[in-house]
Amino acid sequence: YTESQNFQPARSRYNPDGSVIGSPSGETTDYGLSLSLFENKFVLRATKYETLQSKVTAPGVGSLNAFANWHGGILNYTLLGDNPNLDPSDPGPEFDFNGDGIIDLDYQDPPQDYLDRVGFSWSPETGTVLTGGIPATAIQDLETKGVEFELIYNPTTNWNIMFNAYQQEAISNNAASTFREFVNTPAYDMDGDGILETDWETAFTETYADIVLSTSQNSVLVGSLPYFNSLRRVEALDGQLNPELREWRFNVITNYRFGEGRFKGFNVGGAVRWEDEASIGYPLVEIADGEYNIDVTRPFYGDYELNVDSWVGYQREIMNGRANWKIQLNVRNLLNDQDLIPIRANPDGSEIAWRIPQPLEWSLRNTFSF
Repeated sequence: YTESQNFQPARSRYNPDGSVIGSPSGETTDYGLSLSLFENKFVLRATKYETLQSKVTAPGVGSLNAFANWHGGILNYTLLGDNPNLDPSDPGPEFDFNGDGIIDLDYQDPPQDYLDRVGFSWSPETGTVLTGGIPATAIQDLETKGVEFELIYNPTTNWNIMFNAYQQEAISNNAASTFREFVNTPAYDMDGDGILETDWETAFTETYADIVLSTSQNSVLVGSLPYFNSLRRVEALDGQLNPELREWRFNVITNYRFGEGRFKGFNVGGAVRWEDEASIGYPLVEIADGEYNIDVTRPFYGDYELNVDSWVGYQREIMNGRANWKIQLNVRNLLNDQDLIPIRANPDGSEIAWRIPQPLEWSLRNTFSF
């Protein structure tokens, strides 16, 4: 039984409100059992572990500077002449979507404290948008559990067989919670009553949605919907078992050493490595009228992975017994499966991204021991 704690010194990271995020830290608890029988002919080891990590950077969440970039795109569209204001006395962007000469939307700037925090600047002469300032980082807590089994069987002094199995599962908690809280915080006073009632997501996906669809800066602004979808994806997976992690792994390894006869000094062996299937995508489910999110209960899975290795070696004493020489030829990924491995799928299940499998590898190793 062991307990351990650790932390990882990290570069400065900040929450959306500008407060400092502490360094990632964790603690691990292990329970182990070892059993040996018949003078080590049978050896069994089992380990159960649990690791808790806090303040780990959460992947798959874009920068909050995106709002400032969209804001700059809107300023470029309206204030640089593409869509001039109907009311010259109003310095802010205005929109007449149906061309009847009536203002349909009077655009509001994002809160100034946000623009200051991200270091926003915009040039009315060139339309150049710059952001910098304090970069906000999305974080999460991770809980990882697993068990490891190892069985060693030695039929003879020259023949060894080892089997091991690994089972693991991971759960993310509070993933990007500060980002999700930020985009759902009221930031706009749309009805002009002096009270902030409209949050960031509503502003950019509903109130300003027509701008996104009609602006010549579409390449910049169209990013708003995928951005909020990425947050919904993180929220849907929060507190759930991570199906993208291969839960089970099995390995079998054997080696035989010839101790006498014409093959004395030679050894031959091999290994089989198997990995469980992993999720590569999710279908969509309607969570509200016209609003969709991923269905984490029905993931699409890729294939399991199977690899085979082999080796042959020879060793003998040299230099009148003062040293030992060993040479071994290793062949990794003997099956040489060249089919691409899918790693991502569309919501309809069609595969859209793949990775190249590990190639067939040959290596020759010489070892001298004294």
